[in-house]
Amino acid sequence: MISLDIGCRDRKRKGSIGLDIERFDNDIIADTHRLPFREKTFSSIKIDEVFEHLHNPLYALQEIHRILKDDGKLEITIPNFLFYKRITRYIFGGFVSQEKDHIFGWSLSEFRHFLWHGQFKIKYFKFIEHPHWHKPLKISFLLKYLTNQHLFFEVVKA
Repeated sequence: MISLDIGCRDRKRKGSIGLDIERFDNDIIADTHRLPFREKTFSSIKIDEVFEHLHNPLYALQEIHRILKDDGKLEITIPNFLFYKRITRYIFGGFVSQEKDHIFGWSLSEFRHFLWHGQFKIKYFKFIEHPHWHKPLKISFLLKYLTNQHLFFEVVKA
């Protein structure tokens, strides 16, 4: 099983080919809009906190669709646009995202629509705290929509 980890920086999954736009601990330097692989190369692709940084995320999703095998799986994490700190920042005149390089943000329904346009369907999703950056809040099970900073998706080709 050949696996690709897009945007891995220095956290490449063991046994995966790591790809990022800059040199970190990755194997390949490439732009997600132009992936240097043949069609249907990968059984598994992980893209963690990348789509919100891209100028044309739909084009990148179509590239991922091109290189993913028909029975392959795609794992995605994105920031939860409805996280309470983002809403509070917006109300008080700040950026919705504390990351100034986030170009896009999606609600759950918007991201479903985005995936549909890229010819993917959601197999599974959940609200999560990202293990690399944040500690889970104890009330997450009660208010998951507002207290979890990220969304995880497992998707397959439609």
